[in-house]
Amino acid sequence: MPVLRQVCALAPENPETHVSLGSALLDTGDLEGAITEIEKGIALKPDYPNAYNSLGAALARSGKLTPAVEAFQIAVSQNPDHAAAHKNLGSALAQQGNWNKAAVAHRKALQINPGYANAAENLAAALMAIGLPDQAIEQYEVALKIAPESRKTRLRQIAILSERGLLTEAMGHLQILLAQDIEDVDVCTRLGDLCLQTGNYKQALQLRNQAYQIAPDRVDAANNLAWLLATTPIIEDQDAIRAVQLLSLIHI
Repeated sequence: MPVLRQVCALAPENPETHVSLGSALLDTGDLEGAITEIEKGIALKPDYPNAYNSLGAALARSGKLTPAVEAFQIAVSQNPDHAAAHKNLGSALAQQGNWNKAAVAHRKALQINPGYANAAENLAAALMAIGLPDQAIEQYEVALKIAPESRKTRLRQIAILSERGLLTEAMGHLQILLAQDIEDVDVCTRLGDLCLQTGNYKQALQLRNQAYQIAPDRVDAANNLAWLLATTPIIEDQDAIRAVQLLSLIHI
């Protein structure tokens, strides 16, 4: 940072140095300082799409959404192939509640850069917000093909699939998450719940038992297992005894 300030002082007519300093200030959370420096760069070089994109980011983080949208719109008008600016425009429009235009912007970003995972996920969220869940599901699948390790994206897909009654598909995604982390208690629990909904009591019992083994101190894990042991039609005598033991522990 001190070096960038020195460079700006030595070359005050260089727009790139002001924008670089502004971007560095943005990274540190100095939003007003970032806006000031980036605007200096733009004043020196009005045709500067990267600077307008950075300005929009700083304005958006400052809660100034209307000027942020305007800055992003200038960025994409100066460079129609600026994928990040289209994506950022979409995010700012979404924050304003303008989901239809947000979807258009995110879709454009994805057309420019088909490997843009964040744009794909944001497009899916916009489609869901405007009442197109089937298209949102398709788009989340696109996002997961780009970034299969994204837990957040997969959980969002699971939520929509579950709401739509597509339990087998939701379970498939939960199994992927469980393979990534076999000690994820919440995933074990959710997968167990879906197994129960689909009538697979044996698998549900195994998963709830797994959740309890991972986190025996969690009351919900013990309670879920005890309830299933006490109510499932496939339990044996020893399971009933264990249910009573668990319930006695829970209510101590």
